[in-house]
Amino acid sequence: MTQTADKVTLKIPRDAAFVPILHMLLGGIGLRRNLSFDSLDDLQLAVDSILSSDQDGSGEELSMTLLLEPDQVAIVLEGLRDPDLRQTLLAGHVLPEAEARCIDVCFLLRSLIDGYEVAEGGEGSFSITMRKSVR
Repeated sequence: MTQTADKVTLKIPRDAAFVPILHMLLGGIGLRRNLSFDSLDDLQLAVDSILSSDQDGSGEELSMTLLLEPDQVAIVLEGLRDPDLRQTLLAGHVLPEAEARCIDVCFLLRSLIDGYEVAEGGEGSFSITMRKSVR
């Protein structure tokens, strides 16, 4: 018997005051899946790293979708807009022309999660899907 993935989506205004709501959702999912504190912390740090690096999205809506699969958790952040962040994520490292404006978020993500993919969105936006195995 195959188990289907549970899916939860939350849309919030892009404002630092709403980021704790994302943490609360991640914490609830972590509790439901019996994630270790370290795994939950890794997921929260991965989300925070992306959001703090995405500087061109003020005033826009942000969407976070959590997909709970039997062996992993996937987090999809949509509505990202920073071109330096997009290029860094696609290249896998900070490009020389963005070094003064962008941290090595790829290095951080590689230490926190198992993998990520970047997809183009509409009107200059993009999304990132981050995956972490759960045991």
